[in-house]
Amino acid sequence: MTGNRNGTHRAHRFAVDFMGTPFLETSTTAAYPNRLNWRCEMLLARHPEVIHAKRILDLASHDGRFSFACLKLGATHVTGIEGRPQLVASSFDNMRRMGIPPERYEFVAGDMFDHLPTVQSGQFETILCLGFFYHTVRQVELLGHFRRLQPEHFILDTLVYRDRRAFKLLRFLKRVTLGHLRPADFCALLKGLDGDSMVFFSEDHLSQSKTINSSDLVAHPTRTALEKLVEAQGYKSAELDWHEDARDWSHLDDYRRRRRVSYICTRATGGSVRDAGTTDGPSTGRKIFGAEG
Repeated sequence: MTGNRNGTHRAHRFAVDFMGTPFLETSTTAAYPNRLNWRCEMLLARHPEVIHAKRILDLASHDGRFSFACLKLGATHVTGIEGRPQLVASSFDNMRRMGIPPERYEFVAGDMFDHLPTVQSGQFETILCLGFFYHTVRQVELLGHFRRLQPEHFILDTLVYRDRRAFKLLRFLKRVTLGHLRPADFCALLKGLDGDSMVFFSEDHLSQSKTINSSDLVAHPTRTALEKLVEAQGYKSAELDWHEDARDWSHLDDYRRRRRVSYICTRATGGSVRDAGTTDGPSTGRKIFGAEG
């Protein structure tokens, strides 16, 4: 649903609609039509320059849901890497059921950190990292692979750590003294209070939606830490604005509360990491408002 100024809503026409597709049946992980449709809309459909006519590497490709979406949006070919063999089998079956020609896709079962060293530099124009970055403690190593592979773009969608004490303080200050702040300014202040750190958590690797690492250890970066990590690899990060238009927020609460963030990361021109942006202070990350597909 898309909203207007008086608060009423009209149905949104999605470029890729997951309603009635097998992707709602082959996984128990966030398989809600509204969530899948809006994630596809915000992360893929509104950025044809990143998807259309591109060779795409889909990391932690799950049951092939976003690989399928990329192909529907005009990608030339998609290769997915997924750590759970049963989901790889579902990916092949889903593509067949959706009528996608087999020469347009490939899925590999295994640990991406074992497979990525075998990928050639320049083999892919775009890399998808949707919903994996917070299921590992090897973020720096992963981004190092991106640097070597030199895609034109990568799309990063992840949970981030937010200091709840800082958030409550800022909410109070906004209410009593900072009521004039725009939402973007409020988020900038909040990001500054969160700092530039990685916070460690434990997950159950036996769960379908969690890490595949048997240590069960994962790390969530703050926004600032995430942007610094991306910048250090020679890429510019542009944060997507999930609040740019009113919508049906059902099953999207992590985005609504800004616990989950999304970036289009573009290889910087000029040849040096320093050219990607300042390294003397926190990276701000350009926001994309009203991006059109």
